[in-house]
Amino acid sequence: MKRNGNVCLKILEALFFLFASVMFFRGFAFFASDLDKFYNQGRIFPIELAYFTPVYLLFVLHLIIYPESEKRYRLTTLVNGIIALCIGVFITIITSVYWAKGIYFFGDENFSALFPIELYLLALLSILFGGSLLYLWKKKDMRECFPYSGKRIRKILGSIFRPFYVLVALYFFGGLINCLINDCFYSSSLAYFPVYVLIVWNALVLLFYEFIVRNHGEIPFQLNKKEKIIVASSHFAFVSILTIAIYSLQAYNPYFVIENFQILLPLDFMGSLTLFLYLISIPSFGYALYFFILALKER
Repeated sequence: MKRNGNVCLKILEALFFLFASVMFFRGFAFFASDLDKFYNQGRIFPIELAYFTPVYLLFVLHLIIYPESEKRYRLTTLVNGIIALCIGVFITIITSVYWAKGIYFFGDENFSALFPIELYLLALLSILFGGSLLYLWKKKDMRECFPYSGKRIRKILGSIFRPFYVLVALYFFGGLINCLINDCFYSSSLAYFPVYVLIVWNALVLLFYEFIVRNHGEIPFQLNKKEKIIVASSHFAFVSILTIAIYSLQAYNPYFVIENFQILLPLDFMGSLTLFLYLISIPSFGYALYFFILALKER
């Protein structure tokens, strides 16, 4: 695929990130609402599956943009094409059955004004995505591959930590968007702006990494080693300042998370926990430190 085609796929990935973040947050909200007893999982499982599907499709799209080899690319398109098709068909069937039985009904206030039409739309998205993958598999188009050249342990750790970081960034950015749409902010939470800055920053870091760091000559701008060190150092310093500020707020008011950010992480409110604090700060700090070390070691 031509480089300008890869840029278009990256733009699509960025837009998909926005959509998947909102869906991921909503899906987790339904999951958390039934976490204490699981008595309602039979009814909301199709909804959770539909809302989580865009996240799965986002990860697959990333694999399509950066295949390690032609063999891996063809395997990715075939296997995930079939899976995406099956997910879409399953959501369509079970939604239709539940609607026919009266378990789901149009305009259910417990879900949304478009419910359950939105489930059909998400199912259609999955089917179209899966069909596109199978088309790419059958087309046998030659792809530019990006084989991994680092150490195996680094690849393994990266394949574990980076998806986790992406999920954290997706969830909280989706929560922030939902709060903006529904005006769910508490007036007292405005004082804790470092939290909001870090949420947005995590999403921007992913965009910067895709379009600038992993440029591969697709756009006429490439960072040299000195520039990478400056950027990585600035990133690390900025995240460190935000992290220190957030933990200082925690020391000043141990309950500020539960009082002001229960919408973003209902598990904290339900269990009087502070998971939000660690989920938003530790991955951010770790990711910044990781890129800082990589920039220093780069030849």
